[in-house]
Amino acid sequence: MMAAAEKKNRPDPGRQVRVRCLACFARFVPSPASDRARCPACGLWWRLAWVGEDFAKIRGPVWESFPGMEDVDI
Repeated sequence: MMAAAEKKNRPDPGRQVRVRCLACFARFVPSPASDRARCPACGLWWRLAWVGEDFAKIRGPVWESFPGMEDVDI
């Protein structure tokens, strides 16, 4: 029998993969297995990391598209 904590931590198979924008905190659905995604609310691009095929995490911003970074040499 599965423990309650194990059952709680398993993803729901019918649920969409969603991430939360670190700038405006809006939730959005990234394209499956993509390495970048754009927040539809604020328009910022984010780098993604996939943990398995059903869980995405935001790794950080795509600096080339971040406001104020146009003049900075990376």
